[in-house]
Amino acid sequence: MATNKKAPVEPDDSVTDAEEYDLDWLGDTETPSEMGDPQMIALYGQPGCGKGHPYGTPILTDTGWVSVEALEVGDTCIGSDGEVYRIFGVYDRGVLPVYEVTLSDGSSVQVDADHLWAVTTKKGGERVISTQQIIDGWALYSKYHLKVPPAPTCDLRENPCLPLPPYALGALLADGCLHGGSIQWTKNSQAVADAMNASLAQAGYSLREITRETSTARQWKIEHPLNEPHWSVIKRTIQGLGLDVPSGSKFIPSEYLSASIEQRTALLNGLFDGDGSVDHRGNPKYTTTSKRLAKDVLALCWSLGIAAHLQRKKGEGTIAVTIQSDHNPFLASRYRDAFTPHISDRVARRIVSIEPKGCAEVRCIAVTAPDSLYVTKDYIVTHNTYLAASISEVEGYYPVLIIDTEGSTVGTLAGFRDDRITIKRVGTVAEFDKMIVSILTKPHPFKTVIVDTFGNALDRKEAQIFANLPKSKSGEEDGYAGWRILAVYAKKIIDGLREAPFKVVILFHEKEETNSLGQRISRVWINGSSKSYLPSKPDMFGLLRCETDDRAGTETRTLFLGNDTNRATKTRFTQLGLPLTIKNPTMAGIIGTIREHDKKEN
Repeated sequence: MATNKKAPVEPDDSVTDAEEYDLDWLGDTETPSEMGDPQMIALYGQPGCGKGHPYGTPILTDTGWVSVEALEVGDTCIGSDGEVYRIFGVYDRGVLPVYEVTLSDGSSVQVDADHLWAVTTKKGGERVISTQQIIDGWALYSKYHLKVPPAPTCDLRENPCLPLPPYALGALLADGCLHGGSIQWTKNSQAVADAMNASLAQAGYSLREITRETSTARQWKIEHPLNEPHWSVIKRTIQGLGLDVPSGSKFIPSEYLSASIEQRTALLNGLFDGDGSVDHRGNPKYTTTSKRLAKDVLALCWSLGIAAHLQRKKGEGTIAVTIQSDHNPFLASRYRDAFTPHISDRVARRIVSIEPKGCAEVRCIAVTAPDSLYVTKDYIVTHNTYLAASISEVEGYYPVLIIDTEGSTVGTLAGFRDDRITIKRVGTVAEFDKMIVSILTKPHPFKTVIVDTFGNALDRKEAQIFANLPKSKSGEEDGYAGWRILAVYAKKIIDGLREAPFKVVILFHEKEETNSLGQRISRVWINGSSKSYLPSKPDMFGLLRCETDDRAGTETRTLFLGNDTNRATKTRFTQLGLPLTIKNPTMAGIIGTIREHDKKEN
């Protein structure tokens, strides 16, 4: 690994005389380097720190649902694969217009206009597109049946403190009389009764049949050794869960919806063994008179990765939750053998409407999931925006230090469960300089350092320089001297990071300019001659933006790396087959591609 060859800038908040300035490096060519992993990556794109949800939006974590405003750096959430990932950034974006996005199965979530959606069209094309882009192109996008990723089987923590075994609770919600003087359960099936008795036994209960001779339905009483003549353990348990309600008001307590996969599966089995059936196609359906319970059963299915939707029966006052999946929800019911696995593209969750909902305080989160997806309200899989930090999931690139110059990352580090990502906020020139000197001269554990953004750090330095410029003989500020000092400052830092014994990712905002021919060109948003020097140093200098497919009428996140007169982009990995245009990129995907082609080349 290369050693540091340049003397780093001193952490001094004052402006000193510039060293002799050599302009030769402005025309410098690409730095020779061995093939292999990139040592320095620079990315620039449109300004904006994140895409968000209004306060109050629930985000699924491994311990259950947490409101977005309560999340902190180091907390965890559930990704599109059902696994647990860390939150490494929390971004408060202020008061913004918000919209309610409704899907074809009745689920919905509120987001801001910039929020990104990973979608596929009816032709199978994959896109990452913002809410505003969908709104603007609704006449076209509505025809493409934009499908969001299916809800994953969410791997939540087991809850050892559930007051009733999940199967027993599900069966009671289905066929139990929970409101009134005593708890009774009705079920004719002996097989289901045996399963119910086995489940109750886990908590010390037992079933006793109390069917009257004149009754056509078998009735059961739930007993417990601690029962007294006027005091029932099961009654107190039901009251403690808030379920001492009429049938039309039943619901699933939240602690059961956020339990482990095994516990939620048992709950589903109890519900469907109790009030489940199959339609003429073999699709399971659960029927209830409680609108709240129907929505809870729907959410339960989503949490297990099961495609389901609501069907209201006209004139009957009942609601059915219908499953179209390869998952059999029956355990002991006679319908278990009648179940037919049924997976149809028609049940895919599609965006069907977007409605404005006024303005609200908005927050965004950034997660370490490789595909940048996480689970929000109604088990909807949605997107976050931080590309650079996905490098923390690449072997050999972590632990990662993020130097945050914009203050867009908030929270504490106390909640981190491993050492892959550390975020340090720097709010002044002196703090930034001190941080750069520290990482270049002192031992530290980080294998990758991300500067987000370097342009913001240079803006602060520029303001400091010009506020302290000496006056010329005529009494005017020497602007040329100011730009010269800034260029030397930037060059020292870039050269130091380029030769550092760790990987580096430098982030910038994008600035569009008009050249002498009247053409719109894309440049790095920094002032002075540094923007001419910058592209010669990184192994990759990429532009990340949304590009429009005019024929399809869609937009997707695209990373541009090829040389282009209209873009400040380049890469040294073309000989390894790295594409010059990458759709919906992740750092893991980019570096994985480089490693794959490098292995083939060698």
